[in-house]
Amino acid sequence: MLVRAGEATEGVEVELRAWPGSPVGGLAQIAADESVGVIVREVRQSHPVFAVWAARRAVDLARRTRTPVLVVRGTSSYGRILVPARRTKAGRSAVRTAIDLAVQMKSELTAIAAVEPAFLAAPDAPQEARHAVGFVREEAAVLGQHVKGRIRRGNPARILLETTRESADLLVLGVDANHRDRFQLGLSAHL
Repeated sequence: MLVRAGEATEGVEVELRAWPGSPVGGLAQIAADESVGVIVREVRQSHPVFAVWAARRAVDLARRTRTPVLVVRGTSSYGRILVPARRTKAGRSAVRTAIDLAVQMKSELTAIAAVEPAFLAAPDAPQEARHAVGFVREEAAVLGQHVKGRIRRGNPARILLETTRESADLLVLGVDANHRDRFQLGLSAHL
């Protein structure tokens, strides 16, 4: 189904531009030259090898432009948004983006903190998780957004995937702009 950008973005100003060459290169150039709030990128369903490559390109685009990239799956109207509660620079950026999206779309927002298993976690990990969820609630309170907080113990990637499948239409992840290892995919690219 083909939808025109103007029809899909009711109430949002959209400027259409023709770009010679790679559209991904155009996104990076425009984001570098202008003030861009978010880049929306579709990752089409394909063979798993190509899906990993496409996810990696989306993560690289976020790093290069230092702009949030919304990877869409073909649905809109995100009624339930999930964000990991992390007090890192990338985590705070994801939290603020998720809050803004939840406020704009009048969506339910859940912040989840994953605590590694007891034999791997630092002794203060549960307390840090509570502080991280509290940070999300404080940030959201400024805009009057309610946040459901959840803390779960286990593998962080598995927890995020399970929670996303069970109770989220959109997962907002932060990307570390300084991560440079081409062979080690970060959490964002794996998810």
